[in-house]
Amino acid sequence: MHEKIADIQNSFWKAYRDFLQTRDANQWCDEAGKILNRYKHDKHPYFAFCETTFFAWSEIVGVIRVMGDLENGDGNHGKSDKDQ
Repeated sequence: MHEKIADIQNSFWKAYRDFLQTRDANQWCDEAGKILNRYKHDKHPYFAFCETTFFAWSEIVGVIRVMGDLENGDGNHGKSDKDQ
């Protein structure tokens, strides 16, 4: 049990650290998706823990991305003018 919990935590932590280096939210989502897929067939509590961890980190990544956009003067939050 401990090994799966540690793997989930460590995998999301690595994805977060990679995001901090690249600021690429799409890359973070791809990595998070791989983690979720790895545990999607596991019984409770592993997938539930994985999902909860995903939602918690998603909020943090989103806030950091928006803060970075604002600090860089990108009021469009990474969207081009035609995307709006």
